[in-house]
Amino acid sequence: MTSADIRKQFLDFFASKGHTIVPSAPIVVKNDPTLMFTNAGMNQFKDIFLGNEPAKYKRVVDTQKCLRVSGKHNDLEEVGVDTYHHTMFEMLGNWSFGDYFKKEAIEWAWELLVDVYKLPKDRLYVTVFEGDKKEGLAFDQEAFDNWAKWIDKDRILNGNKKDNFWEMGDTGPCGPCSEIHIDLRPDAERKLVDGATLVNNDHPQVIEIWNNVFMEFNRKADGSLEKLPAQHVDTGMGFERLVRAIDGKTSNYDTDVFVPTIKAIEKHSGIEYKFSDSKQDIAMRVMADHIRAIAFAIADGQLPSNNGAGYVIRRILRRAVRYQYQFLGIKEPFMCQLTLLIADSFQHVFPELFAQKDFVAKVIKEEEQSFLRTLENGIKILEGLFVFPDQTIQIIVESIKANKLNELISVTNQNEIDTNDTLGKMGLSSNIIYKSLDENKISKLKELADNFSQTKDETELISKVIKIQKNISGENAFELSDTYGFPLDLTQLIARENGFEVDVEGFEKALDEQKNRSRKATLQASDDWVIVDGNNSPTEFVGYDEMYVEEVRVRKYRKVMNKGKEEWQIVLNRTPFYPEGGGQVGDTGNLFYQEYRDEKIFDQSIQILDTKKENNLIIHIADQKPLYKTYGAGINMGQRMMTENNHTATHLLHSSLRQILGTHVQQKGSLVNDKYLRFDFSHFAAMTVAEIEAVEHVVNMMIRQDLHLDEKRNVSIRDAEAMGAMMLFGEKYGDRVRVISFGPDSIELCGGTHVKAAAQLGMFKITSESAVAAGVRRIEGITSITTDDYIMNLQNQVRAVSELLKSTDIVKSVEQLLHEKGGMLKKVDQLENEKISVLKEELKAKVNNTNGVNTLIELVTVPSAEQLKNLSFQLKTEIDNLFCVLGCELNGKPMLSVIMSDNLVKEKGLHAGNIVKDLAKEIKGGGGGQPFYATAGGNDLNGLANALTKAKTIV
Repeated sequence: MTSADIRKQFLDFFASKGHTIVPSAPIVVKNDPTLMFTNAGMNQFKDIFLGNEPAKYKRVVDTQKCLRVSGKHNDLEEVGVDTYHHTMFEMLGNWSFGDYFKKEAIEWAWELLVDVYKLPKDRLYVTVFEGDKKEGLAFDQEAFDNWAKWIDKDRILNGNKKDNFWEMGDTGPCGPCSEIHIDLRPDAERKLVDGATLVNNDHPQVIEIWNNVFMEFNRKADGSLEKLPAQHVDTGMGFERLVRAIDGKTSNYDTDVFVPTIKAIEKHSGIEYKFSDSKQDIAMRVMADHIRAIAFAIADGQLPSNNGAGYVIRRILRRAVRYQYQFLGIKEPFMCQLTLLIADSFQHVFPELFAQKDFVAKVIKEEEQSFLRTLENGIKILEGLFVFPDQTIQIIVESIKANKLNELISVTNQNEIDTNDTLGKMGLSSNIIYKSLDENKISKLKELADNFSQTKDETELISKVIKIQKNISGENAFELSDTYGFPLDLTQLIARENGFEVDVEGFEKALDEQKNRSRKATLQASDDWVIVDGNNSPTEFVGYDEMYVEEVRVRKYRKVMNKGKEEWQIVLNRTPFYPEGGGQVGDTGNLFYQEYRDEKIFDQSIQILDTKKENNLIIHIADQKPLYKTYGAGINMGQRMMTENNHTATHLLHSSLRQILGTHVQQKGSLVNDKYLRFDFSHFAAMTVAEIEAVEHVVNMMIRQDLHLDEKRNVSIRDAEAMGAMMLFGEKYGDRVRVISFGPDSIELCGGTHVKAAAQLGMFKITSESAVAAGVRRIEGITSITTDDYIMNLQNQVRAVSELLKSTDIVKSVEQLLHEKGGMLKKVDQLENEKISVLKEELKAKVNNTNGVNTLIELVTVPSAEQLKNLSFQLKTEIDNLFCVLGCELNGKPMLSVIMSDNLVKEKGLHAGNIVKDLAKEIKGGGGGQPFYATAGGNDLNGLANALTKAKTIV
């Protein structure tokens, strides 16, 4: 069977058992702060398990796109190295929400695997939870008894809490699970070693294919367990592993899920895939796996970026590019080409990628091009750390033996070595030593020198100096990883090729420090919910029609410590507060309580700082704990009205862009608040001024037509499609949706709030248009009062300029001023050049010959940094064998220039950049540049004379 046949049989089998087939949720999670990506089949049903919403169907079956880059057996750096773990994978699952339980789940799992898929019984093993005394959990006898009906008891293995007790997270629904494993080893191996001993022991041929989770408990914040009111079944079977098992292959990558992609890589690289653990084969597996994760994540709305979920996607892509570059010699964008192959193969399963394949390929190509440039730069930086190791080792050893290490370090920092000294006679410039030492190495060398003074063991000294010098520091390795995307193993590989080692311990320390910083920045801890009203039905949102509700009931609340700040999360039975979603920010406002009782006034006003949606739970972020059961609830009306203006303008803008630029325009992200709107959309070129004006014009025409809101709630998804409603890729829509229309050209599915009539917007103005990523542009715009203020500010600026110019035609007046300025600047340049020419001749007369070098070290007066550079280069051109240091004052600040003839750089190893950095210490500044020319600025004018004196000592 093909993989498509196998997938279809799974869905059809459970459909025959009364399960409803539902589509996959997007791989990118939009409304769950605990997740970046869908990492398990149960994610889209999380609210059902948490009791936040009722189950639409009691039995469900699906295939879910999942992405895992951390956790058990899913370290990103291991994917592709083995044969059965992946970043993006399909999770086949069947679900029971308070309906059937262990008996049916076990029976049907066996029936499907053995009777339908024909997997041999003698290769299957199952595990059941052995219990846990600390938790007070008993052995799962029910699961054991049900398995015993179908499989030999010696194939039913006990599993510990780690392997056989599944938990959603630190808190929430959980329960024992029963895994199904298959032994795919050759018969000869199976006779030698009992497969039961290899289950859950990371054997590449004895693998788990299916896990049946029986949700019975709820884990509370204090760690205790309580029984759930209903029992659920949550199963997950790795599709790629299942196909491998049915095909009888030894690797997931040997099936038709991956083979077409690997063949395309073979063809492009000219390297044959040999079904081995060679670096080339691993590279092909990495690429075949990673392209699926990258393509589906981008199609579902997550663009690569430098933080959060976007960074995960960028990291996965860079890992793939690094493998193709390093082991297959592919040094041009190629992953983008694989995107089209993947899109075609999944066209009938996950059509969202096929519909956007050109856009996704464009984004990936841009990312590849960028990283390939970065990769080359990183390699150059790494190679710069491999500095004359044999020479530096010799000079350091000699300095330690002569008890002159401190002297060496001192003169090295000054970029000078006495040529009459023992060290200087080696013919080495101080620059060689300077480049090869850092603070970490200096510290270790000092410790080594102290030890040598006691032992006098020269052999050990040489060995340890070599080890210290031929070492890439952990800080350098981490910088390469963090800034240039160089994984540690790549740095180690290149280092080994050059006879160097990497300080892995230092790297891990730097990595841990970064993780701790990130953890502190996102630290959040929450208490258990305090239940006030046990009703678990979803909060009724009434904010489309009501801005104030006289009475709302508190369902539950909890305290949350967010980055050290105490907040309260409150859930109400009904609310006018719109929770953040669809790009629209959450409402703010207040909860009010006042009652006169027993001649006393009881009152409380709670400020709602924000409103968010976690899965389908509307959470009000408050500044204090609720003291009463009922409140009045009112939103900030001014904020809501301005936000609605900008949200409606976003819909009109989307329609206008499609009219002006073309129907390829698709929304890729948005932000709507009371101050402005931000709209990201697919388009491959910067908009022209004419296009921006045309888009603005269309939107404002819609506003002037006063198009009225046509809102249809609770529309079937099929009817919405028939109406031509815009649907966003990466969004999960239910069977019933809300359709928002402003005229026939603007029809979208939307859960946000809007104005009743477009005229309320007043006027729309685009304030910026820019690039966000490859193939994605961003528009920022304003409406209503904000537009009035914007235009008034522009008018005031025009009026002020007009008065200054004493002209009503300010464009003509400015053009005339620029023309006059250009002429004056030419005259100024001519005069300055004449002065520089005179100064140059004066300086040439002051050149001294020191140690065979023509030396010029002077304080000069020049009008600009550009003229200082001009003067320096003229002197270099006209004076041979020149070493020149010039100091000057520019705008009250000191500046230094170092320039030298090329032969001094080549023959003596001098470096103007290193010298100027050292001189800049005297003026409390810094700088750098090329080997033959460099400049530095500073903050201490008084140090300028000292800097020039110091320059003379170098000569």
